Amino acid sequence: MSPLIYYYKGIEIRFFSADHHPFHFHAIDGNMQVKVVFYFTNGNISKIVYREVKGYRMFNKKKLNLLKKLISAKKYDIIEKYKRLFILKEKVKPEIIDRV
Repeated sequence: MSPLIYYYKGIEIRFFSADHHPFHFHAIDGNMQVKVVFYFTNGNISKIVYREVKGYRMFNKKKLNLLKKLISAKKYDIIEKYKRLFILKEKVKPEIIDRV
């Protein structure tokens, strides 16, 4: 099972361990799913893209805005959690977030 990183207003943020580049993670809410892709330039996040996932519905506008708000607040923490999980092989405790 893919590790849960955050839970925020019904949205689960998960890394899939067998995933591929570019750096991304998945936001899941029931039968809706979005792939969130970070692009980097000179080691800094240069762009964040929200993509459909084949076989799942895209988030509605309200849910996508909540996701964007979460990602804006937690983008550097997400990268740190990825490093801890997949590079340092540490466990990362899921966070339940009430507001950002």
